[in-house]
Amino acid sequence: MAAEVIRRSPATVLTLEEVRQQCRIDADLTDDDSLLQMIERAAVASAEARAGGPLLMADCRETLDTWPGLPWLYLEIAGGREVVAIEAMQQGQRQPLPLNAFHIEQDGRRLCLKPLRSWPEVDPVPGAISIAYRAGFAEDGQDVPEDMRQWLRFRVATLYAYREEISAGSVVALPDGLVDSLIAHYCPAGGWI
Repeated sequence: MAAEVIRRSPATVLTLEEVRQQCRIDADLTDDDSLLQMIERAAVASAEARAGGPLLMADCRETLDTWPGLPWLYLEIAGGREVVAIEAMQQGQRQPLPLNAFHIEQDGRRLCLKPLRSWPEVDPVPGAISIAYRAGFAEDGQDVPEDMRQWLRFRVATLYAYREEISAGSVVALPDGLVDSLIAHYCPAGGWI
């Protein structure tokens, strides 16, 4: 089974002004703007890795060789909102499957698919099943939950404070603990990825 984000939102979660304010940089000092934008993207990528899915709505795809042996399937990427399409290889042709043949529900932070009758037949070939879906916390950065946005603010400030060590290629272990407790409840199965 392979799950991937196939199209991400180009929007930022934190605005450049928010990043400047968090890093205590005056609004008229713009020399580090490109660095601040890279730091914001790095902090978002770190949050997404911990949460198991994108912060802003994204198009995702999950590919399976066969249906699971259980009467349900949890999609891998957390934050699933809606299944857009399900296709399967049947008799050598990729066929769309009707979404109304499945019960689709959010179960915690992941989407769960259950066939209303039984799993449809598929050809025994790699990647026989393709499920397209949308996942994310919000369409816009301002609508991302405040605890996640606060975690990002702390991470941005820490990355900026250690920017020289990071740019020199030294790996700096960022402190965990209190700050990470802000988003621990978003992590799948209660643990970090």
